[in-house]
Amino acid sequence: MFRHNQLLGSDHRATKSTRRALLLTILAVAAGCGVSDPVAVEVVVCDGFVGPDCAVGSLSLVVSGLPTDIQADIAVSGPSGLTHSVRETMTLTDLLPGEYTITATAVATDDAIYGPGAPTQTAFVTVSESAETLVSYSVITGGQSGPGSP
Repeated sequence: MFRHNQLLGSDHRATKSTRRALLLTILAVAAGCGVSDPVAVEVVVCDGFVGPDCAVGSLSLVVSGLPTDIQADIAVSGPSGLTHSVRETMTLTDLLPGEYTITATAVATDDAIYGPGAPTQTAFVTVSESAETLVSYSVITGGQSGPGSP
């Protein structure tokens, strides 16, 4: 019995011919090894990679330019609808390979407003590798205006 386990969703489904080719390859290898009984095999296909588990990578986000007591405002989005909020330097692990969008938003304190040097960046995560992105903030205005301000 051959079972295909697709974890990525409908937009990444392996084609019928791909599954058939995998089945024939597995059966040929099994026959070449002297296996006479049918073999149950579960194959995972993730973004073009075939293996017992989905192949994954990581994304390291380095935040700079903010005072130590101020959190960043960063959103990360990627394959399969992944969304993650980031407030400080960190590494996101077990990510599917693909393109990730990093969106940084300005943060305000009583004394200043800090803006990202690049509000939107793209990172590419590959199998067994760590992509790194620097999110650099700097002061864009010396104070916050609003009700109660002079």
